[in-house]
Amino acid sequence: MRDAIEGMNGHSLDGRNITVNEAQSRGNGGGGGGGGGIQPWWRLQN
Repeated sequence: MRDAIEGMNGHSLDGRNITVNEAQSRGNGGGGGGGGGIQPWWRLQN
């Protein structure tokens, strides 16, 4: 896998330079976020 990472890191893909890293474990407390955006009209009425 290291060979693939080193082979692709810094190269051009579709005209853009890419950065390739090894994935890291999130551990506890990772993730979350999301939500927000436009609310339906029935949720805006109190």
